[in-house]
Amino acid sequence: MATVSDITVTPTSGLIHIDALLDTGPDWNYLTPAGNTILYTFSVASGNEATQSGQTAFSASQQTHARAAFAVLAALTGIVFTETVSGATADVHLASINIAGVNTSGLCSWNSSYNYSGNTVTAYDAQAYVYLDNVEFAATNSNLAPGTTGFQTLLHELGHMIGLKHPFEGSTHLAPGDDNTSNTLLSYTNVGGPYADFSPYDIAALKWLYGGDGLGGALGINSTGGGRYLAGTSFSDTLTGSAANDKLEGDGGDDILNGGGGTDTAVFRGNFGSYTVLDLGGGSVRVIGADGSDTLNSVELLKFDDQSVQAPNVATPPPPGDTTAPAAPTASLVKNAAGFVAGNQPLVGGLAEGNAKVEVLSGTSVVATAMASSGGTWSVATAVLADGLNQTLTVRATDAAGNVSLPSAALQFSVDTVAPAAPTATVNVSPNGAVLFSGNGEAGSTIQLTNANAVIAEGTVGAGGSWSLGGSTLANGNYDVTVSAIDKAGNSSVANKHLLFAVGASTNVGGTSGNDTLLPTAGNNVIDGGAGTDTANYTGPRGNYDVVRDDSGFVVSARSGTDGTDLLRNVEAVKFSDSTLKLEYDDVVQALYLAYFGRAADSGGLSSFQSQLSQLDAPYTFSAVSAAYDKNAGLHSLIDSFGASAESAALYPGSTASFIAAVYQNIFNRAPDAGGAAFWTNAIDSGNLSRANASLSIMAGALANTTTQGVLDGKLVNNKITIASDFTLAIDTPAELNAYVGNGAAATVRTMLGTVTATTDIAAFQATIASTLLKMSGAGVQTAASASLYEAELPAQPVTLVGWHAMSVTDLPL
Repeated sequence: MATVSDITVTPTSGLIHIDALLDTGPDWNYLTPAGNTILYTFSVASGNEATQSGQTAFSASQQTHARAAFAVLAALTGIVFTETVSGATADVHLASINIAGVNTSGLCSWNSSYNYSGNTVTAYDAQAYVYLDNVEFAATNSNLAPGTTGFQTLLHELGHMIGLKHPFEGSTHLAPGDDNTSNTLLSYTNVGGPYADFSPYDIAALKWLYGGDGLGGALGINSTGGGRYLAGTSFSDTLTGSAANDKLEGDGGDDILNGGGGTDTAVFRGNFGSYTVLDLGGGSVRVIGADGSDTLNSVELLKFDDQSVQAPNVATPPPPGDTTAPAAPTASLVKNAAGFVAGNQPLVGGLAEGNAKVEVLSGTSVVATAMASSGGTWSVATAVLADGLNQTLTVRATDAAGNVSLPSAALQFSVDTVAPAAPTATVNVSPNGAVLFSGNGEAGSTIQLTNANAVIAEGTVGAGGSWSLGGSTLANGNYDVTVSAIDKAGNSSVANKHLLFAVGASTNVGGTSGNDTLLPTAGNNVIDGGAGTDTANYTGPRGNYDVVRDDSGFVVSARSGTDGTDLLRNVEAVKFSDSTLKLEYDDVVQALYLAYFGRAADSGGLSSFQSQLSQLDAPYTFSAVSAAYDKNAGLHSLIDSFGASAESAALYPGSTASFIAAVYQNIFNRAPDAGGAAFWTNAIDSGNLSRANASLSIMAGALANTTTQGVLDGKLVNNKITIASDFTLAIDTPAELNAYVGNGAAATVRTMLGTVTATTDIAAFQATIASTLLKMSGAGVQTAASASLYEAELPAQPVTLVGWHAMSVTDLPL
């Protein structure tokens, strides 16, 4: 497992051309759960950076060329960059904004967070945001075709995203004569270009960070075996490996490559036959070719473009005049019983002539290339394939003499990466313990019910979209059932709410029409207060219980002791031995906080507004509160206090149009549609609606809207209210209470709620709530940002860099 020092201290190579480009993060190598995929998105509907505003989506052309830029990165690093339409799940976010400063063409910021136990990192996450200016540099950045200034700007920002810094920042700098774009695109000094690929020093730094074989590969930072990939310059370099299995690449100049321990590989850029290899004895080899005369010590393998050979027992190149084509290779891939591969980059493998180049083709297009081993085995993941049924791939082999084999037998398969629509579900528990589940889902998908990670029922959604499972008796106990829909390709979606219920030994505790104090019994209870103002009394302290909302009330679960899981209905307060938790008006206050601030209520604010609403005898639902705004002067004044607050003023400065856009982003995670923007802007500018009432009206309107978009907005708002409530309810320690104070904490919670969607699994989201609270109250956090400024179009103007590092702001003149 990684340690905290692994995260906070960047490992250096000892080579200036590499170390001058190494930033302090984002440390993608440590992502949990481990994998080799980084998700990127062009969506600005959710997941936006809390400290930025005015994001607009890349154009279709920009998106196409940005994908090409990610392909450049993928080829250099071995990382799989996968596009997603969900900003909530993406790791990297790309957007256009009006970047501050007339000479700033691009900006990248990143943040990372981690949990730890002792010195061991138990969880790690990172987010990066890449922006291109759409005002001063709108024309330049609108054209991101490879070889343009816009594309070079994008590569520069993606360099920051992947872990590179400017060569003049930090404690290690490039020499002034080396600090230019012919060596590194992270430089501000243009020499040549515009470039369509990263420059040599960038490539060397990326090889050091990621080893060319991705996250968690055999090489790079946090690699499985500790191996390193060291690449030199066009000058004479001395590269020294570690005790692990390293790769050393001298590039130009007469280099000395010292392998050290392990099985080390020297990399050369040419075919084996164009080099002279001399065995110097004593474990030393000299390799002479177009890129210099390199001396190798303790290096076991020599890798050329066309083959790899052992050192010093060097094989001879294939004889001239070889005209025999290799045999057609064999090929296979893994697919499920329905013929679908997993994902859209299937792993293809088989046998071919030893050391032959193997190409995988879809029609006439090459979608993957690999080198067969000396024994003929090969495997490679394809490029991203489009979704579709009954696709075919063939494979051909090319030997060192250039002879091409016949194609392999065709591989037939299907690709589907689109998850089925999230199912809906209800549960009915009969008095005899028989449990019936039912709902709707995508026709033909499989519904799977799980409780405590065990599957309790499976069935198929009918042609009409409905399903029904169960009817049998389940064992007594508490159930937290997850409802999933799985399509034929194995893609799955989850109902946004779990089914919480108890079978068997639960006690019904009922109240009267008056104000009751209700005493739960040991074990599980269903507590219904009825009319009046009712309180459920628990003997333990607040910290011994988890309290969350469900569809029709609250669930109180004991963490220890004889109390079980209680379902509370029509209960206005919960009294613990050390505190009282008010439930009355909880959803109304959370809705107001969301409408005006885009965040969950803090504990003190929630309690205060609950008391004031109670004193005003306010309605109990948000929609009714909105309707009563103009009729109840006290309620009018209370709600206006939200709109008149300093927090609201800081969140919504500027024009009415920008105010409406910001409110929509906070509430709905999206920009307003043209009609909605015009309607609300006109209502405010005409004096018919105040800003204070606008946020309230916009949210209330969404909850009452029955259009397709309105239904989605309503589900999103309800999910946000429930999760906001769960967040505030989860604040049950002094450290957490003290942590949720100030603008920074508010922005963190606002960002968390920005990841909520209409289909969010609320039960699963509890882990995100816990992680957010942990980070706010003391877990590790890193942040950084870099702006990129190019003088190509404005050479006579001074340029400044604005960067955020470790939460400080600096202006660095060039």
